[in-house]
Amino acid sequence: MVLLTKEGKLFGKISIIDIAVVLVLLAVAYGAYLRFFKPEEKVVTESQRFEYTVEVQDVNRGTLEALLTKGTVTNTSTKEYAGDIFAVSYYDYKESAVLPNGTVRELTVPERYTAEVRILVDGNVSETGYYTPTNQPISIGSTLNFSTKYVATSGMVTKVREID
Repeated sequence: MVLLTKEGKLFGKISIIDIAVVLVLLAVAYGAYLRFFKPEEKVVTESQRFEYTVEVQDVNRGTLEALLTKGTVTNTSTKEYAGDIFAVSYYDYKESAVLPNGTVRELTVPERYTAEVRILVDGNVSETGYYTPTNQPISIGSTLNFSTKYVATSGMVTKVREID
């Protein structure tokens, strides 16, 4: 017995085009099921205290002094609570410069600082990340635009860790 005939029939009875059409219809039906009827996976979150560090670069003395007063942090993009500042450390701001001979040097900029602002928040932690109480994500590398009672600025989140 011949597997495929000249007319394109499998075992002389079933058309290969018919098989392809049936397979495409099955794939479309399965895709529709996944899209409309599959229950969504629920993300389990638990309330957890965590701390995150925001690095604010190129700040002047007035901004640094305002950050050193600590206080409540508000996300200026969403106007929602983002935690409380509990520690601020700072060091001289450095910037790379290309000298006339072509070498690159890191130079200290006078009266400018880099501040590391540590913020403590009772938020939510899940396997997908860290979230403020209002479900704003906090992730390393993201930019946080924030304000306190005395200053509004922005910086990059550099560290996140849970507090036991």
